[in-house]
Amino acid sequence: MSIQPSSPQKTLTIPAEAVLYRGQKAYVYRVVDQIAQQTEITRGAAMDDHVQVLSGLNPNDQVVVQGQHQLQSGQVVRTLTHSS
Repeated sequence: MSIQPSSPQKTLTIPAEAVLYRGQKAYVYRVVDQIAQQTEITRGAAMDDHVQVLSGLNPNDQVVVQGQHQLQSGQVVRTLTHSS
């Protein structure tokens, strides 16, 4: 009998600093049409300075990584592009 390795699964990760906690719940602020939307996530493993997201986000979602502690859902936000 031989065991074949499973195909690698794609893992969605986000910067750990983007995740906020209230009690046992984790959430982030997604940016949709320049509006911040508080979104509950289910997080998985922590990897260095990133965390795995098991549910609550899609791969193309933008999340707030700075200033999210002062945000409220529905606020207009300005997105900055990261340049190398």
